Amino acid sequence: KKFSGIVAPRGLAGAGEESLERGELRRFVASFMKLLALGAVAPVLWLTPASRRPATPRAPWACSSSRQSAVSMQFRAPGAEVPNPYAALGVSPDASADEIKKAFRKKATALHPDRNNGGDEEFQAVGQAYEILKDPEKRREFDLTGTVGGGGMGGGGPSQAAQEAMIREFMRQNGFGADFGFGGQGQQQRPAKKPFPRPGVDCWIAADVAEISRASRASMFSTDKDEIRARFAGTLGVVSAVDSRDRSVKVQVMVSPGRAAEIWYGSDAIWDPAALAEGGQVRVCRDAAALHRSSRAAGLAIDLDKDSVRERCAGKTGTVQAVDTGDQTAKLRVVDRQAGTAVICWFAIASLVPVV
Repeated sequence: KKFSGIVAPRGLAGAGEESLERGELRRFVASFMKLLALGAVAPVLWLTPASRRPATPRAPWACSSSRQSAVSMQFRAPGAEVPNPYAALGVSPDASADEIKKAFRKKATALHPDRNNGGDEEFQAVGQAYEILKDPEKRREFDLTGTVGGGGMGGGGPSQAAQEAMIREFMRQNGFGADFGFGGQGQQQRPAKKPFPRPGVDCWIAADVAEISRASRASMFSTDKDEIRARFAGTLGVVSAVDSRDRSVKVQVMVSPGRAAEIWYGSDAIWDPAALAEGGQVRVCRDAAALHRSSRAAGLAIDLDKDSVRERCAGKTGTVQAVDTGDQTAKLRVVDRQAGTAVICWFAIASLVPVV
């Protein structure tokens, strides 16, 4: 009779105590002890008069506040009491995982302190609510006991750093970017990309002499040293100084083994080697003669057919398929829109300029 007050599993309800066979009773007692270990839910149901007990177990958050308070004082397991996560996210208790994700993303974006001047407490509550509901075990524990964790969560829920890390990861996975901003102390944001050009970094000088001349005029250079600048077109150098006033860059280039020269270029005449990557877009040098010179300098053998292909690609934009830094070449896929065809060919990196 001690089990007469427990809500029987489906298939046993209404069958009566006498219908419980020995094996079924053992299994029922084992289930009862599991519920007891989760959060002392069984004693709550056991000691509740049958006239007040619902047909199926109700989660503590669905009880009246006075009844829930009494249960907490007498029978609650030592878990951490938490606010109702369903209410925090604005979803129903039977919401699916996808519905919970969508609600969390909407709430986190709307309440984030840095973006929309939302309240920090509300924002943290959203993070705590999602941390509970995304985990099936924690969600089931809350549904049964109204608490989460027997010490793992702590009385105050997850730390702000843990919540921010969780929300940042969720934002990254859902297209918001890993650098979604967070305020407060202890934040760890992605380091800002270092500017280019800056002293000490490598740079490519454009292979197209006409492009170098345009950059020189934009930086208000005279034509006195245009011939010297043109001599090093398509050369890899090192930035030694930057003048932001006229957007000019001093580049150190090797003249011969053991000898180097420094020449000022307009900043539009150089580009960052780090900007060249597989999948990126690049523009092929417009000057066919410079294109062929760069190919020979990179060790690409004279091949009339391939040289003809490269020449047809002059001035066009292509997609980088592969990069070989050993001989400073890159394989491009270039689409000829007029002919409706595409070609794949190796080019000297010196003859390319990344499209930003």
